[in-house]
Order: sequence, then structure tokens, then C-alpha cells
Amino acid sequence: IPENMPSKMTELLKKCWSPNAFFRPTAKDIDYVLVEMSSNDTEPLEIATEKNLRNLKNKTTSLYDVFPKHIADALNAGKKVEAESHEIVTIVFSDIVGFTTISQKFSPMKVSIMLD
Repeated sequence: IPENMPSKMTELLKKCWSPNAFFRPTAKDIDYVLVEMSSNDTEPLEIATEKNLRNLKNKTTSLYDVFPKHIADALNAGKKVEAESHEIVTIVFSDIVGFTTISQKFSPMKVSIMLD
């Protein structure tokens, strides 16, 4: 029995597997039990890791979660974000028409050389 099987489905399955035919439900009994179940009773239980992955996929990321406030403010206002240079890192925002198509055709190293 799968570990993520809902308890009501597990109970029904165990009854169907009963070695004693007297305890096995009839097709009519099974139909009645299934009709009375809600979707929560029939859907597989989410394993914790699956639930966490689903939550991460559904989470909307705010610009303020990713960028410094002044950059997020400018992006929200639709303004151009000027390149800034720091000793440790430089982040450049750029919109290159057809970049997705270009980057699919060339290796990452070739794309990096072209951007330089």
C-alpha cells in the first residue's frame, strides 16, 4: 500500500484483500463507499517534500525580495535601471531582442563572449 494513500482508500483496499470472502465488500458496497467519499478522501496525500516544492512554485516573488529597494522602486515605476559597479559584483539589466533564440543556439561560453 503506497504511503501517500488516503486512510479511507486504505481501509477499502484492505477490506477488498480480506482472506475471508465474508468480509470483502460487494461491487455495490464499493460503489456506495466511493460515492460517499470526497476528493480529499481519494486524492493521494502529499508528501512533505512534494508540498514544499509545490509551495515554492506557487510563491510569487516580489521585486523587493530579489533586488535592493532603489532598483525595485525603479523597476516598478517602469524606469530604466542604470548599471552600478561594485568591487565584488556588477549586475547589469539588459533587454536584448531575440536573446532567448540566440542563447539556445550557442554554448554558454559563446554567449558570454558575445555579451562581453
